[in-house]
Order: sequence, then structure tokens, then C-alpha cells
Amino acid sequence: MYLEHFGLSEAPFRITPQTAWFYAGAQRGALLDALLYAIAHDEGIIKISGEVGVGKTMLCRMLIERLPANVQVIYLSNPSLTPEALLKTIALELGIADTQPLTVLRQIEQALIASYEAGKRVVAIIDEAHAMPRESLEQIRLLSNLESASRKLLQLVLFGQTELDELLALREMRSLHDRITQHFALGPLAEPDVAAYLRHRLEAAGYRGPDLFNTRNARLIAQASRGLTRRINILADKTLMAAFADKTRNIAPRHVRLAAQDARYTLPPARRLALPALGVLVGISALGLLGWWWLHSKTTTPATNTISAVVAAAPAVASSEPAPGIASSPAATSVPVATSTPPPVPAALPQVSAPLATPAAPTLVPQAVTQAGLGPISAGLLQASKSHIAQAPASRFFVQIQRVSEADAASLEAFLQRLRQAIPAEQTRLYSAVIAGKTRYGVIFGDFETAKEANAAIAAMPEWLRGLGIYPRQYAALK
Repeated sequence: MYLEHFGLSEAPFRITPQTAWFYAGAQRGALLDALLYAIAHDEGIIKISGEVGVGKTMLCRMLIERLPANVQVIYLSNPSLTPEALLKTIALELGIADTQPLTVLRQIEQALIASYEAGKRVVAIIDEAHAMPRESLEQIRLLSNLESASRKLLQLVLFGQTELDELLALREMRSLHDRITQHFALGPLAEPDVAAYLRHRLEAAGYRGPDLFNTRNARLIAQASRGLTRRINILADKTLMAAFADKTRNIAPRHVRLAAQDARYTLPPARRLALPALGVLVGISALGLLGWWWLHSKTTTPATNTISAVVAAAPAVASSEPAPGIASSPAATSVPVATSTPPPVPAALPQVSAPLATPAAPTLVPQAVTQAGLGPISAGLLQASKSHIAQAPASRFFVQIQRVSEADAASLEAFLQRLRQAIPAEQTRLYSAVIAGKTRYGVIFGDFETAKEANAAIAAMPEWLRGLGIYPRQYAALK
């Protein structure tokens, strides 16, 4: 409904997991790699637990997608299976037609031995394991006993809510608990990760404009969602709908609050400046003006310097600390003495009735930069990448690594130097794009036929790089 309004190609915040939109930041990519490694090298049961809506199903689907071709996956999504139904389901997945209760376990073992001898592995992934009957969990323990002379025949992976941890902590479940060799916990997103997650989902849905969710809005969504990705998606979707109803693309905190109210999520009340505090601020400003007038009634300043004197003196009275670069300068604090009469209070006084804002620190820019603000490495890479990007088929994929504004272009030099030590430099490229009248630069990697190949390349990258939230995109987005 709001897709065209915000320039989106598809809905960015669907709650149905889409593996192509997997967010690898906040250690989620690292956790996926750890799961793949554990399945390939471990011989015990693996457990992944987390709160409702934290992203377990997405992680589970990514795990299934990333497992190598020689691994047969048995996915059990129904947690309420009885022990007999559990064995029958596994037997059917292994191609066993005769599932008589007296012989089914033996037939499962023979099928697993045959797979092992053929160089294949079998992994049973059980979702919502916290809701399984205890008798079925005991059957899981018995299945873990199936083994060859050198290794387990069936790898078991349990996904469940935090109640699974409580269940396995019971004394009567200690036999199963002791067979779990890897315990993984999937936690909610921290506040900075929520902002990165929102940007990631919007870009994956084709958005190319400035950030829709500024720092304040992202903080409100983080508070209302408690960092749970399902709640984040619901809130972000409703927030965009509220802004669309207002016929604006400028999302305000009130839109987030309306979304939280509609979703029945709690938010801290909006902060308002109390009247007593407001009176104190007005009083301080008034005293500052009187102090300034008294000071300049005792000493005089040439009429041409009255405005600079106001700027130099006002912060020392109206603010708790002097403005940088003024108080430390003798020229700014000394007032020339003259014999003329004190000047009148200038008409520009209302401009200094409140404390002056502290100026931002200057941005350091390398000496060797081009006219576009790029360093020599960035400028050379941008020029060298144009031909490849122009000729690449629109259907092929690359890995989006980094995007910066023109104002931050100087930071690309150090980033590209570090990137060269992590991934092949010949497959690293740089493009520029004008979005809402502003130039942005994007660092990308590779040229892949499918998103799966791009995801495989991401999995092989260093952890610090995956933590940036890198993701696959098609070259069509750059055409």
C-alpha cells in the first residue's frame, strides 16, 4: 500500500522469514557459521534457544539453506509428536515404507548406516522443541545413541524457546541434557543493531533514499520491540503506514508511538520539559543578559565589534562551560578600553538569550584527495569499477559491503586498505549513486550467478566483516 510512496519494490518488513534478507549483523552471521561448523564436526546434540520472535525460524531456514549438498535434512516442525509418530516421521523421510512399531527403529538404523557408507550425512532439525512431550524428548535421546564404529549416524539439532532450557534443567531430563554438546543462545538486537537492521531491510526492499528511521525513531522502536525482530518488523511496518496516512516521507516519533499503540506495545511516555525547569532556564537567560549589560556598561568596545563581543561573552554567562575556541583565546576575552561612552545594547541580543550550541569537531581529511573528496585508492577503484558494473547482467548478484555519504568519503581510504587484507582486492568494486540530490558511495564484492553463491561468499568472510550486516544484491539495483 505504501510501496510507491516510499520508493520500495516490495514490502520490507514482512514477518515471514526470507533467507535472501538475512541480517548477518549482531553476531547472527557468526552464530550461523558456528552451527554449520558444529554440524560438520560435532557428534552430540546441538541446542539453540531464544525468546519468542527473536529470529530462530530465520536462523533455522538459513541453516538448512547453507548445509552442503551431501547432507540430508529431516525437518520436523510439529513439536507435539508422540514417540511413535516421531519415529514414523523420520522413517518416512528416510524412504522407509514399513513403519511397524516393533521394527521401525531398527530400519531407521539400517537406513542411516547406508547413508553413512554412501558418504552422506543425515541431520534432523526439530523446531519448537520446547513444546515436545517429555516422552518424545526421551526418544530423541535414544536416537542419539545410533552410531557407527567411529561417529554418530544422526545429527540432532533442537530449536526452542527459553522454556527448553528450563525443561532440560529438570533432574529427570539430565540424561538428555548431558548429550547436548553445543548450547547456543540467540539474543535480541541491541539499540544500534536495530537501526542497522531497519536500514538493511529497507535497502533489501529496494529503498535508495536517506534514512527513513533516524536515531530517535530507531531508539523508540528498539524500546517498544525489546530488540525482537518480529516486533521490529511489525512496528516498522505500522510506522511506515502511519507516515503514509499523513502523506509524508518524514517519519516522526509520533508515527512510531501510533504504531506501538496499535500493536499494543508499551513505550516510555514522551518527555516534556516541566514548567518549573522552563522557568529556571528563562531566569538563567535573563540573568545572563543582565550580566552582559552590566559588564559592558563598565568597559567599552568599538561599535564595529559589538556582535563579536556578544558571541564571546554570552556563553560564559549563559552556559556552564565556555564555547570551544573562544574562552581559550586572549583576543576573545580581552576587551579594549576606550574613553567613549558605553554602547547601547545591540538589537541582536535575542540571538544569545539561550546557550550557544557547541560547534562540531572538524572532519580530518587526507591531504591526497580528489575533487570528489575521494582518496587515491577510492578514486582509482571507482574508475576501474565502472566498466564491470555497466556490463554485468542485471540478474547476477554481488555482496553489498558498505555505503557512505559524500561527506564521509574520506573514510573509504582506511576501510579499503583494511578490506584488501580480508578479501580479494580484484573482486572489490566501488560505485557512486545520487540519492535525493546527495552522492553516496557503495563498496561491493564479487559477481555471482545466484544469491546462494553470494551467501556462500559471505559465510567465508571474516567475522568483523560479516558483523557489518553485509548482504546479497542484484546488479539490477545499480542499473
